[in-house]
Amino acid sequence: MNDLVAKLTVSVPLIRFNATGLALNKYTKRVIMVLTSGPKQEERIRAIQKTWGAKFHNETVVHYISDTNSTELGIIGIKDIPDISYANNFERFFKGLSWVHEQYPQIELVYKVDDDTAVYPENLSRLFSQIDPTQYSVIGRCEAIMGLPYSHIDGGGGTIISGPLLRALYHRRLLDTTVIDFITSPLSRVSQDVSFSIVVRMLEVDLGVPPDSFVRCSQYLFHHKRRFLVNCIHEFACISIHHATEDDMEFLLQKGKRATSDLSLQSVSEFVGYQKVYKRFGYDGDDYQSIHSDYTDN
Repeated sequence: MNDLVAKLTVSVPLIRFNATGLALNKYTKRVIMVLTSGPKQEERIRAIQKTWGAKFHNETVVHYISDTNSTELGIIGIKDIPDISYANNFERFFKGLSWVHEQYPQIELVYKVDDDTAVYPENLSRLFSQIDPTQYSVIGRCEAIMGLPYSHIDGGGGTIISGPLLRALYHRRLLDTTVIDFITSPLSRVSQDVSFSIVVRMLEVDLGVPPDSFVRCSQYLFHHKRRFLVNCIHEFACISIHHATEDDMEFLLQKGKRATSDLSLQSVSEFVGYQKVYKRFGYDGDDYQSIHSDYTDN
């Protein structure tokens, strides 16, 4: 009898509860953080839960981050967000990352994705298995933004953030939303992606490494437009399609092209177009040194 009890005890995952009463698995290694808000959030969350969100269990869990709680939908409400406008998306993103760190302090990887995105779980899991969870890394679809001396990850289709990088940002207080007040680019107030890329660059400056040292890109895995859905079915394996409907989510789940080998990632320097942008604007990568100093000195 004692042996049976012991076996049953070992087989049950250790569960704890956070302040909202949500059960958290101690053995979780990866968190998919879905950012959601607005009048369509219930419709979109239910669509995810019926399709790709139902495919992750055990070591990978899905959490929904918004400005209000919902026990029924499993939404984590983040407090002190001024409103749910697009201009404040970066606050939901930063505070959501802080919540993930506080609940899962030893997390290996976080995949941040918007609620109107179709995801192909098998390919995402394959990419997870390729990433070294002990290194600083940010992975997604790269874009070059005029006015910035480095790339940014265009995160609608998803951004993967390694645990070490998340912990470094958190403990250096670079996820505190007040840091944005020290960033001069007006783009930071209207784009969660640009805002996050700026704080990643500030971390790189802090650690004395060149721009984009932690960034890995793939234009083929994470897509911003629905028109690429057909490509993901017939031409190449992809991970996500942004601006997707529930039908798109189901279609990609059923018909998506499965990766038969490791998925390709590149450094930003491997994109010739980025080298041209760097030269055209004459940046040397040190432009945000003064901003970082202003922030850390206060």
